[in-house]
Amino acid sequence: MGNCHARFGTGENLEITSKSYLSSSFEMVASAMEAKRLGFTKKSMIVVPKHLTEQFGTEFLQLYPNAKILVATAKDFTAENRKEFCSKIATQDWDAIIMGYTQFEKIPISNERCCKNRLMNLLKPLTK
Repeated sequence: MGNCHARFGTGENLEITSKSYLSSSFEMVASAMEAKRLGFTKKSMIVVPKHLTEQFGTEFLQLYPNAKILVATAKDFTAENRKEFCSKIATQDWDAIIMGYTQFEKIPISNERCCKNRLMNLLKPLTK
């Protein structure tokens, strides 16, 4: 867990891989809450395999019982509920949002934001 937090503190994007699912989920939870505490983020989005969303939410609350989290369900991503769910993400003060990969892919992103993100990633090595 120490290495994870050391990398997290440098401002890098963080990918946590581990042979033990439980230790990696606890590292993600702790990193998300630490990022919020330090003011690096307002809310963290954690994307996991879809079949693990509820389990991850339960584990999140084991570590931080008072955390305000939003865990996506299959019902949230039906065509008629998707806008409302995305609105909840944007307008409420969550500590973390947890969703599956396939659900995350259904969230639209504007062309402007997509291009800006790609440009920033290309320029990042030049600014170091």
